[in-house]
Amino acid sequence: MGHQSLRRLGGRYVNVTADANFDGLASWEASTGSIRVVLGNVGGDPTTEVPLVNLGAITTAASARVRVERIRNTEEAALAGMTVVTDATFNVTGGELRIPISGSEVWDAHAVTVTFSQGNNAPSAPGSLTIR
Repeated sequence: MGHQSLRRLGGRYVNVTADANFDGLASWEASTGSIRVVLGNVGGDPTTEVPLVNLGAITTAASARVRVERIRNTEEAALAGMTVVTDATFNVTGGELRIPISGSEVWDAHAVTVTFSQGNNAPSAPGSLTIR
């Protein structure tokens, strides 16, 4: 996944707990109030749900803007551009945000950007922020 979405990861890295089909990297950027996640489909199941937990440690926001971009696996050709599959506002409930991802094929990747409204963010992310 040598794609530009990996270069967008910055700030503090956070824990990611993989499931049987998806694994990835994630970071928290306090200056922009955003979480960035890069996920790869390693198992072939076309859907997953990405729960971000312990958000109460970094934000008091009741909602977040979520953008999910798909990077299709092109086998051995150059990586294709990203396609926006989700661009919507999701609620934060009990310090947790759930992001559904569907339509993925094996070896596809997804770049997820979660942005909380400015002014509601803690100065830095604790190690307890987890994506699983």
